Amino acid sequence: MLKLFDTCVRPILLYAAELWSVFHIKCNGLGASTDPYYLEKAFNKFLPEDIHTKYCKFVLGVNRYASNVAAKGELGRYPMAMFAILQAIKFWIHINDPLRNVNSTLSYEALTHVDSYHPASFDNHIRSVLHAFSLDHVYENKSCTTMSVNSLITTLKSKLMSRYATYFFDMIAGKVVGNDSSNKLRTYMTFKKEYKMENYVLVDVDKHIVSNFARLRISNHILEIERGRYRNIPADKRFCTICSIPNNHVEDEVHFMCECELYKAERCILFDNIELFVPSFHVMNNVEKFTFLLGSQEIDIIKTCMDNVNTWYERRKSYRPTV
Repeated sequence: MLKLFDTCVRPILLYAAELWSVFHIKCNGLGASTDPYYLEKAFNKFLPEDIHTKYCKFVLGVNRYASNVAAKGELGRYPMAMFAILQAIKFWIHINDPLRNVNSTLSYEALTHVDSYHPASFDNHIRSVLHAFSLDHVYENKSCTTMSVNSLITTLKSKLMSRYATYFFDMIAGKVVGNDSSNKLRTYMTFKKEYKMENYVLVDVDKHIVSNFARLRISNHILEIERGRYRNIPADKRFCTICSIPNNHVEDEVHFMCECELYKAERCILFDNIELFVPSFHVMNNVEKFTFLLGSQEIDIIKTCMDNVNTWYERRKSYRPTV
């Protein structure tokens, strides 16, 4: 489904983006901004990104309240603006090529005319992007004479991806100024260690099983730790309505996977099966068990966890506390 988006949808959303994208992203603010993540935050405000984010949530089967950054992180997706910038760089190189054709010459002359009296010009935007990634020599030469076009685009793409991955992990860790989702992703950061598509997305199972597993991973579920957020209940007071009241267990993701009485029988079987793969599993504490189960990259463990999470989550949705 992601390949379908990249093949059929992205080209439409980024039509002629080599010209308009740098103005919308406002790349010329790179040098002036003191925010190290100025560019990545601008990516999030890029108009086509909203459609991209909604599609990612659709693929995962999560609702609109799911974290945008986590939904894309689960699929290893990079912002649309990144590809628009690469298109703009390639176009800039093309029109600066001394061997350009007549149409390219006309484009170059028109842009040069605009550049002569407008400070926020196309050329200045391109210069800011290249400067941000220490590629000033490319701009100074006004063409790709120091390396091949493919090498330049590959280098720039690699740097953009690396920057975005750093931004992603700082985002979920609450290190980015203006980020209001770090608390929601407090659990997610404990097992998300690499920016890539997660293996569970590729497992050949029913979509609703993938959906329930994704909901648990990115905190888009119906557990009290999330539902209490919308009722302004303090995090340490969002108790499980299933377990014995005197115990006062907060119903978070760890409690769901490792403690809740509603799934005790199946959990014992699950943990026994996991010990067959990992003998040291029984000596882990509950947080370590949870992190291991949700962060595992082994397909057999992933399938086992997905089946159990799906069964438990469906039971949790239908559970009605006795009065």
